[in-house]
Amino acid sequence: MEINILDAFGSFTVAFLTIYAAAMPLNGSLAGELFAAVLIVLGRADIPSLSPLVFRLSMTLSALLVVKKEFVFSEFTRLVLNFIIISLAVFGAGFLREELNAPEEWRYVFEGAVPAVTALTYDAGRRISRERLHLTVAFPTENGERFFKGFLDTGNGLYSGGEPVIVISEKVAGKLGIEPAGEIYVRTVAGIKALPLGRAEYKIYYDKNKHKLYSTPVAISDKMGFGQEVLLHRDMIEALQKEDKCLKYSKNSKTL
Repeated sequence: MEINILDAFGSFTVAFLTIYAAAMPLNGSLAGELFAAVLIVLGRADIPSLSPLVFRLSMTLSALLVVKKEFVFSEFTRLVLNFIIISLAVFGAGFLREELNAPEEWRYVFEGAVPAVTALTYDAGRRISRERLHLTVAFPTENGERFFKGFLDTGNGLYSGGEPVIVISEKVAGKLGIEPAGEIYVRTVAGIKALPLGRAEYKIYYDKNKHKLYSTPVAISDKMGFGQEVLLHRDMIEALQKEDKCLKYSKNSKTL
């Protein structure tokens, strides 16, 4: 059986780009995505004893299942929908090539451009979103204000006594001299963990010359992401978008 290198490489590239673009919102494994692309390409082979449709669907589902090590139902559903939508767009790109009478060699250029542009667009949007979620946080000290990098963490839903809790690193806590007065239990990948809990006042700058002053509980973590110093609460996103709105969960919060 003669193997066309261009077709094999082109099919694999389009399959990988489609899987990669569909799985971007889920932060899939690169190794899993590469293996998934191989399964999709193999699913296009002709197996005399099997129904082509059943075989291809089985290989496609298997490919989607190996994209991540673990899935929740909503994640897998989202991945399937993303894959179907992008695949339909890829099919449309192939049809467009035929309508334009472009050379057959351009087939994979047209088809690969769809998931490639999709992935680049999503990545650009994610970068812009991350930039908007990075803010400067200033804590008052005896020697003046200390400034740290803050991140509006949409996954931080911690509360203590009805107030939102921000998370700071041990290094930041040491610089500020924050002494724990209790603890708060948080759910991590390794299970339930107790973090030291204190309290602090701080300013969040949402513009160069505009800020809000808050007083909330502060959890101290010994394991923060690389370069992360302060993880702000998700409820602060809406509050910071409106200058006249204070953080409703903290009685001591106020706008300056």
